[in-house]
Amino acid sequence: MARYKYLSYMRAQYTFPKSIIDLVEDEVFVRPDGRIPLLILTQYNIIPSKGMYSGQPKYDYYKVNIFRHQVIALLRRGYFAGREASWIEEYFVDDYFIENFEFICLGRPR
Repeated sequence: MARYKYLSYMRAQYTFPKSIIDLVEDEVFVRPDGRIPLLILTQYNIIPSKGMYSGQPKYDYYKVNIFRHQVIALLRRGYFAGREASWIEEYFVDDYFIENFEFICLGRPR
């Protein structure tokens, strides 16, 4: 089993070995199963945003409370430049993280 899970309908936006990532659908992506959901974090938002791919995703992943009490993985990527960080950041989604997500991850003031 791979360490991370990534949404199957999104084009691959990462440069990590495919052996560490399983492609899954929305329902599996949000369900805790030992793998960590991998989201793309730009300076503006989390990709994918709701409805971005012909009605998918079904969930608004920017509202990270959908992952409450789970670990999520964020891969930072420049939206226009397409540059990608060479590491994956992992966060435990608790009430503090949910309340301060924009400050912690996007550097926006509270």
